[in-house]
This record gives sequence, C-alpha cells and structure tokens, in this order.
Amino acid sequence: MTYLFDWVGPYGPTAWDDVPLRTPEPYGEHLRPLYNLQQDVARIDDLATTEPVDQWKSLWLDLARSLAGRVERFALVAGDGGNLAGVLRFLPKRYSLPRAGAWDPSAHGRDPGNDVLWLGAATVDMRGYEERLPLHLLDHVIDEARRLGFKRLQALAWSDVPVYALWGQSFPWMVYEAAGFRRIAETDGSQLQALPDMIAGHHGGLVRDLASTQLESAGLTMAQAEAFAIVERCLS
Repeated sequence: MTYLFDWVGPYGPTAWDDVPLRTPEPYGEHLRPLYNLQQDVARIDDLATTEPVDQWKSLWLDLARSLAGRVERFALVAGDGGNLAGVLRFLPKRYSLPRAGAWDPSAHGRDPGNDVLWLGAATVDMRGYEERLPLHLLDHVIDEARRLGFKRLQALAWSDVPVYALWGQSFPWMVYEAAGFRRIAETDGSQLQALPDMIAGHHGGLVRDLASTQLESAGLTMAQAEAFAIVERCLS
C-alpha cells in the first residue's frame, strides 16, 4: 500500500477536516485526533488549559495559534486515495502536557526535555494497522526529529491489544519496540475502564470481538493489558 503523507502545522490546522475516513470501523470520527485533543495540548501561557469535550475543535485552533512561530509542524497525516487513514501528533516536550493514562504532570515535568520531541495522539484505522502504517508514520517523524536537531523522542505506549490502544489514540508497545524505542517508565491505565467496557460489549460487537481475540493472542491478563509504558528512542 502506498500512502500520501502530509505535514500539518500552525498555519493550516484544518487542512484535513473535510477529508472522509477510509473506513468508519471500528471507531468512526474518533479517528480524527487532529482536534480530538485528549490531554497532550501545548503548555503555552496564552493557551487555555481547560478541555471541554464539546469544544475540542476550538481548542485545536487555539493550540495552532499559540504555536505559530514556535513550531513549523505538529502532525503527520496519512491519506489513501483521498481518504484519511492515520495521524500522528508531536510537539517539543517543553510545550507538551502528559496524556491521559501517562505519568502525572510532575513526573512529566521532571525531564523538561529541551532536546525531546514528545509524540502525542496517534491513530490509524485497523486496515492501516495491519499494513504497518504506524511504523511508516514513526519513521517519517523520526526523520523530522533528526532534521530539527532533537536528540530523543518520547511517547506513551499502550499495551499490545491494538484495538484498545488505537481507541486511546496511542500505538501499542510492540510498534514502538519495532521502531527502536525502549521503556523508561511504567504507568497504570486501569482508571480509564475502557478495556473492561470493550470486553463487555459496550463499544459494540466488532470491538468486543477484536479486543477479546487480541487480548488472548497477546497472552495478557486484563490487568497486564491495562499497564502502559513511557517509551524513548535516542537519536544520537
């Protein structure tokens, strides 16, 4: 599969807003993390830190305005035949906040990381996952980090249950491992309660079946699958 990769920056943050998803399964518009901010918004003095769910797109535009002149790019989009297949967001760590399920703000801030590029919301559709699209996105962003002079990349890796990780707009640990990352900290995602809900069918039958099969294939218990990691790759 040949994908079109397109960089998104502060001066064109809505460029992909009207592009249809390649597939609505299994999460539909949840695969639009360009403005589904989660918690990895920028730590900028003139950017509001509140996160009202019904105003995520407005916050995305605020984020873009706050980063104008500070960064050239902050997302990479993968397209296929005029459709959206995946997105990976990133920010210099000094501007970033920790994500839901990641370490707490004090731990995140202990390594301010002037030389670190922090990888934020990341998602692909399930077809893209099977076609190794996460690794292609990471390869491009790793090259971009080198171009910009960063020495390290860090990210929140979810467990090796892909449909669960992608719901959380994260890549599984095995994707980061394949891209040369290592674990530097452990964190607990059980407070999200998402995986038990999936197994119980609250996210629909397709997600239930995928999550159950992937959990079994990974050989993980529910508790093990709710354990996440902060991962890092050194570029020197």
